[in-house]
Amino acid sequence: MKIVIRCLIFGVAILALILCYISFKESQWETLTASLSAIIALSSSWIAFEVFQIQKDSNKPQIIIEFDMKSRPRILQLVIANYGNKPAFNISIDWHSKLLQRNNKPFNFSTNELQEIPVLNKDEKLIYFIDSTVDFYKKHETLTYSGIIRYSLSKKRKFFKKEKFEISLVGYKETMLYETELGETLKEIRKIPKILEEIKSEINK
Repeated sequence: MKIVIRCLIFGVAILALILCYISFKESQWETLTASLSAIIALSSSWIAFEVFQIQKDSNKPQIIIEFDMKSRPRILQLVIANYGNKPAFNISIDWHSKLLQRNNKPFNFSTNELQEIPVLNKDEKLIYFIDSTVDFYKKHETLTYSGIIRYSLSKKRKFFKKEKFEISLVGYKETMLYETELGETLKEIRKIPKILEEIKSEINK
């Protein structure tokens, strides 16, 4: 519907521009004035329509799928979150290439037969363990995943929204992440006093 309205406004605007050119060429100033007025009105309509669409889209669910390698050191997790202003219902994922978990089984966030999340409310997110980062990189060559998220705006699942997604781990493979290394670094630093005491004890002996 949005595409049809945009095409209609664009088509009328093109006709008005053509009419402006003909009117100017033949010195038909009244027709030229009317054509310019029509173009201004169409421009206002276009802006109003786009503002309406932005407001409408902002009130919809916004389902995001992303990898998380920062929350827990050396652990790969998958995050599914709703950053929109409305809840999403009956969420499912159609993977183009299967994401395998530690047990080498395709990722699945539900144990029911429909394989879907019943509801994901505003600002709610679910986190799933996939594998350790080291093991995952050793076992899998495919590091980029894509698919389609399907969800409905009501529990009755009359209509489903479909959105494409693509997530990748390629950029993390050779990268040292400050967030993931910090916790381990602090653990090692905390061991220093104990090590020094052990060294002092050995020297005293």
